[in-house]
Amino acid sequence: MPLLDVSELLTDPDFADTITVYRQAVTIGDTGRSGRAETATSTVAVVTPDQWSTLQRQAEGSNVSETITVITQFRLIASMDGYDADEIAWNGKRYVVRAVGDCSRYGAGFVEASCDLKGMSPP
Repeated sequence: MPLLDVSELLTDPDFADTITVYRQAVTIGDTGRSGRAETATSTVAVVTPDQWSTLQRQAEGSNVSETITVITQFRLIASMDGYDADEIAWNGKRYVVRAVGDCSRYGAGFVEASCDLKGMSPP
């Protein structure tokens, strides 16, 4: 087990940032159509670029791909019964949580999430 607890560093305002997490509850109505109820929560996280913006040209058109890594004590979800993947608002862009890993061995309750840019970012 690692002996280094990085909790203090990961919550330090000089190192961490504030993000907004959008959690979307999904329900199925009587008509069989799905509905969403979105809640927003602000929390502290360390955000780092995972993969810089890359342009992908395809026959159908161009697409910009960008990913970030988010480390936080907020329990992010990529999939769960009754919920769609969390979305993160950071630096004027919105990202979708793709994968979540448990990092609690390095500090109580921390998770690390890989997030993909949602839609195209403005120029």
